[in-house]
Amino acid sequence: MSVMERMSSKLDPAYSVIRKFDMPGKSGTVVLAERLGRDRSTVQKWTMAREQRGTGGFIPYPYHDEIEAFAEELGIPFDRSEFLSRRAEAAA
Repeated sequence: MSVMERMSSKLDPAYSVIRKFDMPGKSGTVVLAERLGRDRSTVQKWTMAREQRGTGGFIPYPYHDEIEAFAEELGIPFDRSEFLSRRAEAAA
């Protein structure tokens, strides 16, 4: 797999959750990193394969409550099951 393929292959469900927080002029990665007090690279790693030192597409459990509360504050429709479901599974 080339570097470009690895950079463009973002894993779900993390990628889908992060995209919900996209705002004009700011990616969901930046928005969540600021809210959680973490570096942007920490949030990016949630969308990366374990072989790339990522989490395999899963958001670590300690962040779930704060992300869910943040979505509610912003009026973003969100269900806790989104932390576990992959888009491909939802389409099946």
